[in-house]
Amino acid sequence: VADAKDVKVDASKVNAIGKLPDIDDPRRERRFANALKHARVAADNIGENVSALAQDVFDALARTLPCRWDADVIVVMDEVKVSGPTYDAAKGCGSTPGAEERVQKVLEH
Repeated sequence: VADAKDVKVDASKVNAIGKLPDIDDPRRERRFANALKHARVAADNIGENVSALAQDVFDALARTLPCRWDADVIVVMDEVKVSGPTYDAAKGCGSTPGAEERVQKVLEH
């Protein structure tokens, strides 16, 4: 290429792609807002200053039950608390019958 003297452009290939499609701004904004919402939910599911075991237990519980962090305590269904350091026992703190047993069953598997 360094010693090329004559360069010819095939005019039939110029602009062969054509005009690009218009951007659907409202759709782009909706997609962005949806992605941002999901990213915030995912970030809320990551515990701060918790062990890998605690995060693994949270992830396992969150697959089937609504969970949130309260410092280093996992709160399931706003009814049951699972505390460290072993995160293997559920303690009921609400009024729903069977909630503690349901969480304990997930912890055992």
